[in-house]
Amino acid sequence: MARITDANLMFSGGEPKFSTELTKVEMMKTLNWYSQNKTSKDAEKWAQDYFKKKLKVDVGDALKNDRDFVLKAVSQNGAALQFASDALKNDREIVLVAVSQSGYALEYGSDTLKNDRDVALAAIKSNCDAIIVIPSKLMNDKCFILKAIEFGEAVSVLAYASNELKNDKEIVLKAVKQNAR
Repeated sequence: MARITDANLMFSGGEPKFSTELTKVEMMKTLNWYSQNKTSKDAEKWAQDYFKKKLKVDVGDALKNDRDFVLKAVSQNGAALQFASDALKNDREIVLVAVSQSGYALEYGSDTLKNDRDVALAAIKSNCDAIIVIPSKLMNDKCFILKAIEFGEAVSVLAYASNELKNDKEIVLKAVKQNAR
């Protein structure tokens, strides 16, 4: 298999360079580089065009459905979840790894997993600002909000809680107590 001709370019701001064939690891590094340095649409389009036109490899479905590849990718960059197939976006382990690496990756998970308390709490634990991508169903769940206050910045959690829960005495007291720490 051919290798990236200068792997250091990926981390110094330059575009990765390739010869003819890529290993899965090299493809993953390229997708990660592009997801960090370009918009997600640009990254996905570039990767597919590059691999298809220049390398004569169709990576669209092959990599999106490769569980091991996606698991490795999201462990390095949670946002790589956006490139996974719908089936893998519904894989609890993959989404948990992604949100543990980057809380914002929750937005790329399936609707089922976005509404999973444990997955959403892992996102908040990773990055309390991920509260903005938590579905309203959970933001109206008293048990979820009480737990989220423990993991996240209490003021942010309270700010995004439903109006009903913002007026709940137990939640407000817990948020005040947590914020005082």
